[in-house]
Amino acid sequence: MYPFALTAFAFLLLHECSGQFCPDDWTYFEGSCYLYVNEYSNWHDSKSICESLRSHLVEVTSDAENNFVANMVRLHKVNNIWAGMQDFAQDGHFVWLSSLQPPVYTHWIPGQPDDAFGGEDCLEILPTGLWNDRECDDYRSYPLCEQP
Repeated sequence: MYPFALTAFAFLLLHECSGQFCPDDWTYFEGSCYLYVNEYSNWHDSKSICESLRSHLVEVTSDAENNFVANMVRLHKVNNIWAGMQDFAQDGHFVWLSSLQPPVYTHWIPGQPDDAFGGEDCLEILPTGLWNDRECDDYRSYPLCEQP
């Protein structure tokens, strides 16, 4: 029985370390776990929701990940999700929450970010995968959380 327990533990450890182990209801993609939270909220509340789940708002770093996120938006039949990028420190200079670094990859709607109504400091991602800057206090999106 002892060798079996050791083998089972090693198997679980390998799965967790390989990044393919995600909590229940989370979806694995390329080294991270993702959870769509069905709670219509503003960006600040969405950020808090993800933090309470020991994660952060999704931070898209590649075209493949952006397509994955867009598919999740379409799967849940919502208009958009909040992502973890903002330009609070300097208008027009968006940075990721976790690193405070500017994005290497972007997929803005042509002409965005534009701060059209003033205070459009947060990132929403549409079902098309296109990005838009939006007022952070708007209750118009859902959290998509990521656990790296």
